[in-house]
Amino acid sequence: MLSQANLRACVRRLAAGIAIACLVCVFSPGAAAIPPGKAVVKSATIAVYSEMDPSSDVVRTLKRGDSLFVNLEIAGATGDWCSVSLAAQTAPLGYAACGDLEVSMPHFTVSPSLPEPTVVSGGSGGGATPSASERKIQIAISMPSARAKDAYKKLASEVVTGNGVNTIKLDQLDAAAQNGSPAAMDLAALGHILAGQYHYSQNDNGRAKDQFHAAIALSTKNPKLLELGLLDLAAVHLRLSEYSDALRSLDRVRQIDPRSAVAATLSGWADYGLDRVGRAIREWQLSQQISPNPTVAALLAKAQRDQKVERGFQEGETSHFILHYEGGAMPELAQAVMGALDKDFETIEDTLGYTPPEPIAVILYTNRQFFDVTRAPSWADGINDGRIRVPVQGESRMTPELALVLKHELTHSFITQMTQGRAPTWLQEGLAQWMEGLRTGGNAQMLVRLYDAKQIPPLADLEGSWTGFNVQQATVAYGWALATVEAIVASDQIWGLRRLLHDLTQDSSAAAAVRDSLQMTYPALNQLTAQYLKKAYLQ
Repeated sequence: MLSQANLRACVRRLAAGIAIACLVCVFSPGAAAIPPGKAVVKSATIAVYSEMDPSSDVVRTLKRGDSLFVNLEIAGATGDWCSVSLAAQTAPLGYAACGDLEVSMPHFTVSPSLPEPTVVSGGSGGGATPSASERKIQIAISMPSARAKDAYKKLASEVVTGNGVNTIKLDQLDAAAQNGSPAAMDLAALGHILAGQYHYSQNDNGRAKDQFHAAIALSTKNPKLLELGLLDLAAVHLRLSEYSDALRSLDRVRQIDPRSAVAATLSGWADYGLDRVGRAIREWQLSQQISPNPTVAALLAKAQRDQKVERGFQEGETSHFILHYEGGAMPELAQAVMGALDKDFETIEDTLGYTPPEPIAVILYTNRQFFDVTRAPSWADGINDGRIRVPVQGESRMTPELALVLKHELTHSFITQMTQGRAPTWLQEGLAQWMEGLRTGGNAQMLVRLYDAKQIPPLADLEGSWTGFNVQQATVAYGWALATVEAIVASDQIWGLRRLLHDLTQDSSAAAAVRDSLQMTYPALNQLTAQYLKKAYLQ
């Protein structure tokens, strides 16, 4: 078994809810095994209608388990509708109520969701990690008439096909728009918006940005389309933690519609990411005044707790961090923390080949403040919800254990931003331990024995939350996660990890990313890990 010191090092960091802002894609937890763009019917029977209206003609009736291809989701007046095709066809079949489907990731949607990232680092006990909250932000395209709706449906089917974005169609739309006709420019702008939303759903953020910029340039005579393009561009920036760029787009939206609840909500999110808690509070208060939303209310309450506890705190700032702390209580500790974090930042940056685009907030609390503001379980040693929060009761100077906690939490910040929240827990925790300098060592024999006895869980079972694990299960999970990262580095040096982290943003699942980046399946990676342990530690 692990030593007590190593057990505390692993169990204190039971983490869950690792996510990042995803503003355009829709994720259904029950549909993880379905390839992107696919859905299955979850109700006993459903009707597929000719229009987004239950009074329109029924073109087909489907039963539970039938497969469909989702083209797009539209937030309509009668609910959320999914434009669907049969799995073997590319031509649109009709419209079905999205609530009757289990969708892994539709091609694109105009009904984005924002998950709130949270990583809890715990003590030697156990407990439940606060789950990530999720809120729906409606960015709807106005379709005032059946004719307009038909034109939109036709354009959507032409711009985004079963093979992806039809660039020839986009070129034709751009050519038609060169004469300056408002109608032609509107059509081209909407075409680029549809293409950008498709690229966003495929995690191709660079192409998504290009398409939204093209749409914005074409929308100068149509404020509604301009607003939609700017909101979608802000969505891409928020996904990438580019909060300052997101605010620039949202400021332009406010010039068009000063009472946009969506812009206020997303501006609050960007301000909170920039550690401007007071501004985030004002934005979310405005959003609530315009269009009350229970999830925004929860965000607002959380930000207000932050503001109340941190009132009177001192601040320190470097190019990479904004530190909040009680000035009279720990100035020497604050200075040491800043120095340690800056060194850790350079180390992790060099290792992973990634630089977070905005400064990271770090808050040092007394124990009571920490638990009051975070509502964390009693065993927690730290929380990373986009801001690194650490209790330092009784500490007046840096200790080795605090240094490890800070480096571990900072690694989570890098991984979460780098993978847009798509890293599985086994990789998050394995890499964070590895960056601390932990290695398997004397635990190799125990892990190999469990592997040979087929008692090591499949990596697929280590992708999600570990908070339901008991101490023995957590010990194995943390030990195997660290060993797996060691094996990847030993086999392919750091480049294998870098490729894996990159492919997580592109592929449909963590297992697919492992196949693409490491050229092996999950079982093969477990086998590689066991072979590595035997060779590195047991010969």
